[in-house]
Amino acid sequence: MRRILAAEGVTDPLWYEVTKSRGAPKYARRAVARGADVMFVWGGDGTVQRCINVVAGTNVAVAILPAGTANLLAANLGVPHDLAGAVQVGLHGDRRRLDTGSVNGERFTVMAGAGRSRCASRPAAADKRGGRQAVRGQTRRTLRA
Repeated sequence: MRRILAAEGVTDPLWYEVTKSRGAPKYARRAVARGADVMFVWGGDGTVQRCINVVAGTNVAVAILPAGTANLLAANLGVPHDLAGAVQVGLHGDRRRLDTGSVNGERFTVMAGAGRSRCASRPAAADKRGGRQAVRGQTRRTLRA
């Protein structure tokens, strides 16, 4: 990623890494406070949602680098799955404001789930097959329960 950014003239980006999505908001807030105008979020729908929750209502753009199980928002927006392509979109793509919904004080862009939906999503994220196949398999198992 650093090489791709450097080739585009971005040589000294703010750089924060988290191992779990729950740590993302802390660093998203830090990036906003330090004046970031584009925030690249490398992760899945959970990490992206947590960062969007922080930047909603600001002028900070979120550039998604899909790296999760389903990557629904990235797929809906047409963000390429390859890193170089996603970085290109983040740097040179059109900027769009997205509507967000809110449940229990957290904002979301794709969907909010509860009940059986929530039961299906957690185990699917741990499924070794990954992607939509993992989500479909876990959804079938959840509906049989």
